[in-house]
Amino acid sequence: MASEGPNIPGTAANDSSQGDEAWTNPSNATNDGTSVADAINSGTDEQTFWLKCTNYPFSAVTGTIDGIEVEINGMIANDGTHVDGYVGSVKLVKGGAISGLDRGDSFQIPGIATDRTYGGASDLWGLAWTPADITSSNFGVAITFFTNRNDTYSVDTVKITVHYTAGAGGASLVSRTFPRGLLRALNRRSA
Repeated sequence: MASEGPNIPGTAANDSSQGDEAWTNPSNATNDGTSVADAINSGTDEQTFWLKCTNYPFSAVTGTIDGIEVEINGMIANDGTHVDGYVGSVKLVKGGAISGLDRGDSFQIPGIATDRTYGGASDLWGLAWTPADITSSNFGVAITFFTNRNDTYSVDTVKITVHYTAGAGGASLVSRTFPRGLLRALNRRSA
């Protein structure tokens, strides 16, 4: 099995189809270690919009996709006495649509930058994938966070690694058994 990544997104944006708190600077999730995307929850039972990360620079993926692994580096800032922020949802983006199985696990986000991994080398997130899906600019991941307090979420990077079994490409040879009479007729026709 081969893999490509971890890669960081070329694009990160708000998607308001879920949640009620926007990310103030979502494009910062495209920088590894230089700046962060922030979302400030202003009350209880608040959830961020999707932070939708796409346009990952995958180019070497071929053959059969075996699994997709997502690594989120983030933290929460609060009043120091409570840590009540959680990872809400983690889903993949296929063809621009947020889809597949939700790998969000209600992980309690710490007050220091921490990596958290979702999926893995044999996890397809309930979807069928082709190399063209992975190398598309519309491939990626979307995440939300939720809280019961006034907290600020910070996401540094959202990396993806794709695991695959390399394919030779081109046409494949198919072997079939034909009745003797049909095979003779096919041979005569092609001669």
